[in-house]
Amino acid sequence: MRLTLRTMLAYLDNVLDAADAQELEHKIEESSFASGLVHRVRDSMRRMRLGAPKLDGRGLGLDPNTVADYLDSTLAPERVPEFEKVCLESDVHLAEVASCHQILTLVLGEPAQVDAAMRERVYRIGHSDNRKPKAEAKASGNGVASAATGSRASVSSADAPKAVASPAKGQRPSKLSAKSLAITVLLGFLLAIVAIQAVGVDKLRGFIGLKPSREVAERLPPTVPGVAEPEITIPSDTSDTSDTSDTEQKPPESDTSSPPTIASPDLPSTDVVRPVPSAESRPDVSDEATPPVDAKEMPDSVANVVARPAVEAGEPAPPGVVASPAEIPAEIPAGSIAGAKEPESGGAAEVAAAEPMRQVSVGRYISEEQVLARFDESVGDWFRMVPDSPVLTGQRIISLPTYRPLLLLSTNIKVTLAGESHLRFGQTKDGAAPLLNIESGRAIIVSLGEPGATVHLEAAGRSASVLFADADSALAVDVMKYLPPGQHPELEPAIPVIQIFALSGRVAWKEEESAERVVGVGQVLTIEGEGAPALFEAGELPSWILGNDLAEIDRLASAELRKDLATDRPLSLSLLERTEHRQVEVRSLACRSLCSLDMFDSAINALDGPGLRSYWYAQFDAIRGAMSRNAATAIKLQRSLEKLTGDDAGLMYELFCGFDADQLAAGGAKELVGALEHERVGTRVLAYENLRRITDKTQLFRPEQPPAQQKGEVMKWQRNLAAGSIVYLRPPLALPPRRAITAGTGSDLPATE
Repeated sequence: MRLTLRTMLAYLDNVLDAADAQELEHKIEESSFASGLVHRVRDSMRRMRLGAPKLDGRGLGLDPNTVADYLDSTLAPERVPEFEKVCLESDVHLAEVASCHQILTLVLGEPAQVDAAMRERVYRIGHSDNRKPKAEAKASGNGVASAATGSRASVSSADAPKAVASPAKGQRPSKLSAKSLAITVLLGFLLAIVAIQAVGVDKLRGFIGLKPSREVAERLPPTVPGVAEPEITIPSDTSDTSDTSDTEQKPPESDTSSPPTIASPDLPSTDVVRPVPSAESRPDVSDEATPPVDAKEMPDSVANVVARPAVEAGEPAPPGVVASPAEIPAEIPAGSIAGAKEPESGGAAEVAAAEPMRQVSVGRYISEEQVLARFDESVGDWFRMVPDSPVLTGQRIISLPTYRPLLLLSTNIKVTLAGESHLRFGQTKDGAAPLLNIESGRAIIVSLGEPGATVHLEAAGRSASVLFADADSALAVDVMKYLPPGQHPELEPAIPVIQIFALSGRVAWKEEESAERVVGVGQVLTIEGEGAPALFEAGELPSWILGNDLAEIDRLASAELRKDLATDRPLSLSLLERTEHRQVEVRSLACRSLCSLDMFDSAINALDGPGLRSYWYAQFDAIRGAMSRNAATAIKLQRSLEKLTGDDAGLMYELFCGFDADQLAAGGAKELVGALEHERVGTRVLAYENLRRITDKTQLFRPEQPPAQQKGEVMKWQRNLAAGSIVYLRPPLALPPRRAITAGTGSDLPATE
């Protein structure tokens, strides 16, 4: 069989015989151009914005009849090469031909199931028997209307009784009347309930001669043995008495004629007021021995307030002086007034208010069309920051994937965050300069002042001062958590890796009790784990520094998502809504952004369906990058997997962690190949991603298709397993290999290891 575009499409849509398919498969594997064309065909069919030729197009490549003739093998042989050349040069035409071939395969291979009733109804369309009842009903309706209005019509009066006697006309009033009766009964029942609630049950019982169900509780005196009945003081006015720090309260006259009702002992302590006996009459018993007083019959100023006896047994507490529970800190011993000083001559108690933690502004967020999120401790959720808002000390900040927000620190230092970054701001010990604490992420830092400016960094457990030696000095810092394949982050933390690139001028890295390291242009200072800093040649700068790490479709998705993220509602809600966006690239970005907030449900669900198959690799990287941040995030991922996947959670988490070389040899490779036939799409996706990254092969496997349709592709992986070729093509490393800078290399640079 010749390898042509038409036979390749037939092979991709599984319409060839087994022998022909196997022969064509070998030809595709042997030809690099054919293999690349297969990936190009699949990629072009998935591109949502690619477009399609016009329906009324003319010419060899635009005429839809030409496509039909080509797929039906009726196109003239001399025109076939020219048409295939057009398809190979244009993704639009290639996607059109491949999509039409796939649709025809589905339609011709799986006949449409038509219901028998629907088929009969279609057959009767246009039949005279179908039109006759409608015409008679219309004529009858006209006759009845004419008889009711007395107008002259062409329909005879004999037609009116027929219309009334029609079964459809005769049944309709009875149905309407029954429905109306049911609605009327329901409305009457609801009105009766509302009336009973408005009048009251007790009054209604009184109307019919019964006693009210609510009885007045007996007023009983305290039963503490050996203690005289204390006097309960209730303020006469209803003003707010919760603030007792500056004003002296005098006990109002008590109403002895109607003592307060004793409440049930099971009421909460915040709804009762306990009497304050004098020092002479106070026995050595607990407060629980005194029965509580019902707060419902007291003024609003006394309700929900608790009176506390004095700590010392010397001078009695003034009667009627109470303190709000909110003003009593936990560190004050029970039985004392919060923060109260000993009254010298019957003075009021002074309550000290707890001062909140002070936050100081260390810079401003100055981007207009970017996304930067802050964590609101009071709400417990993330919110998008408003442009030109201050950056406070202790504030947790996240830059979402694909965005590059800009911050201006108070020391004239500009910080540009590149992609997903997790950081927090603080101050140095003397409070003179801001402190940038980067948990993970990337930043480009530029000094806008004179030479000698300093920025203080904390990253991966290290603290250092970075000095800008020249006026044009600029640096880029990359802080990441490297999770080696096969390592579980909840058991063994990921390895922190720091890279300091000198973009222009010279920068100096100085840690406490360590020698200063100077980094020049074209050099990078790397710190891996707890090891010592090492200086290397940077080589070609990473794309995130140059700003060309995003494809055009990702830029458009970032702009589209940014428009839907409000600043006055939780960011998690807005992102969850965008996971149902009509554009697949926006859905993928929303899922990855939720992973930045430690929310994994949407990304896990995206792996279980073909909707985001073009971005499965991105979801895999986002989840794996999130779980490597800390053990708490890894545990959150495990809980999400248990909730969404049930018994498959353990296997899927194992696939997220991956396998190292020893684990592959000990059975991990066999487990990966076996997972390709798992019933869950997400499990097949994770197994395929691991195999692809290990061997750099695809074997034309498509995880979204059922395993029964992928037997040939699975057999290829099984042959690789039997041959022992499922091994790392390149060993996984935290950093790319670079040439170390030795002593004497560069200009006045210190020697490095």
